[in-house]
Amino acid sequence: MMNNPLYRIEEKVLELFMKENFHEATDLCKILYESATKINSSYFQAASQGTMGYILFEEGKYSEAIEKILLTISISTEGYRSFIDTGHLALCYSKLNNLDKALFFVNKAVAAAEKENHLGAQYEWYNFKGNIFFKMKEFEEAHFWVDKSIFIAQKMNKNSNDFFYQSYLTKYEILLQQGQIDQAKILDKQLNSFFNSINDPILHIRRDKLKYLNLYENYLSTNLKL
Repeated sequence: MMNNPLYRIEEKVLELFMKENFHEATDLCKILYESATKINSSYFQAASQGTMGYILFEEGKYSEAIEKILLTISISTEGYRSFIDTGHLALCYSKLNNLDKALFFVNKAVAAAEKENHLGAQYEWYNFKGNIFFKMKEFEEAHFWVDKSIFIAQKMNKNSNDFFYQSYLTKYEILLQQGQIDQAKILDKQLNSFFNSINDPILHIRRDKLKYLNLYENYLSTNLKL
């Protein structure tokens, strides 16, 4: 697939997406879809539509994103599409506070990630499943799934210069909510060091850094210092 010209277009789309150039990314997705249709490639047709759906999610257009991603799933669920699009549906439904549907689709994403034996996807969707249970205030289940994600993160951290921090952030939020301060302190040191090391965070990291800072400030506002 690496030598496939459609793969190179998809890479460019993702590059534009990460730079938050959503307009150009959407235009290129349309080109990718047209090119994929000419050679009857359902995978790249789905990739183009799925990315447009996720762009709609990033723009806060959750209902439109759901429509686009459901269309994507009707085109193809092969390979990585099996956990990408179902996971993104879970994200959308969570934003709409439809937690039952969010849990339904994240379960599909988890099952697909395990079937594909994809560590990155397992890390991501275990963590998000824990996040959904946290929103449901089912803390035992939340801890269980976030801990599974942290286990995967630790495996990946050993083989990468990156710090896979998202599950640690979710764990931190749960611990603060439950008032488990001593455990939260340990995670706070890791998260504080990570976020302070990034001067110009983009997209998800910028959003997560703001979330971390807000969690910390909101907690301090209760006059209970970490």
